[in-house]
Amino acid sequence: MENQRYDSGRIQDKHVNSDGFLNLDATVTRTGVFKYRMQDGSILSELRHPDDVLKADSLKSMEMLPITLNHPSEKVVNAKNFNKLAVGFTGEKVTNDGRLINTNLKITNPKAIESINNDETTELSLGYSVILVPEIGEFNGERYDCRQTEIKYNHLALVKYGRAGHEAKLHLDSGDAIQHIDDKKNKNNSNSQKEKNMNLVKVTVGSLNYDAAPEVEVELKRLTVDSVDLKTKLDAKSSEVVKVQAKLDEATEKLTALEAVDPQV
Repeated sequence: MENQRYDSGRIQDKHVNSDGFLNLDATVTRTGVFKYRMQDGSILSELRHPDDVLKADSLKSMEMLPITLNHPSEKVVNAKNFNKLAVGFTGEKVTNDGRLINTNLKITNPKAIESINNDETTELSLGYSVILVPEIGEFNGERYDCRQTEIKYNHLALVKYGRAGHEAKLHLDSGDAIQHIDDKKNKNNSNSQKEKNMNLVKVTVGSLNYDAAPEVEVELKRLTVDSVDLKTKLDAKSSEVVKVQAKLDEATEKLTALEAVDPQV
C-alpha cells in the first residue's frame, strides 16, 4: 500500500533574479533512519536506505517538482490543482553526495517570495509516496522498524520553522506520517550553539586564524609563554656549551703544543 510521507529540508542560499523571481539552493532530504509521527501519535522509525533513496527513478521524480506554500490539504499536487497551489518549481539538477540530496528551486509567487525574504518561511518539506517493507534492523547504529521503498516525490512545500503550523492543516490517513523532529531539543541545541559562537575568540596559530573558545586562547598563551621560556633556557645552555667547547679547544691546542716540544708528554 502507498503511504504519504512529509520530510524536512533546509534552504541553503538564495538570490533574486533580474526578473524578480527568487532562486534558492537547498538540501531537501538525505539517507538514514527517520522518525515519523503517525496518525495515532505513535512514532515509527523508517530506514531511507541509499539503495532506495538514490535510485535513478526516485531522484528523477524530484526534478521539476511543484513548490507549494505549506503542504496542501489535498496532499497531492496534480494537473487539476497545480495552478491553485504551485508557487514555483524545482530545477532539473538534482545532486547527491551519497547521503545528502540537493537541488535548486525557483520561486515565482510574490507572496511566497515575501515570506522567504522576511524569514517567515525558513524550511522545506518534501511530500512523497512510499511503499513500506516490514523490516527490523539497524543502520549506522540506529534502529529502524521498516524500510521505505519505491520512493516517488510529488511536491516540495515551503514551511515555517517548527512543524505545528503546517501539520495542523494536514488530515492524515492511516499509514500517512510526518517526520518527527524534537523542536525543543533543536531549539536548545541552536541556542546553545549560538551562545558558544558568541563566546568564541580569534586565535592565531602560525599563519592560520581560528575561532576558538576562550579557554583555548588562555592555554595557547600559556604554551607560548612556556615555549619562550624554554627557548631562553635553551639559548643559555647553548651559550654555556659554546664556552665549554671554547675551553676544550684551548686545552687541546695547549696539549698539542706541549706534545710538539716534548713527545713524552
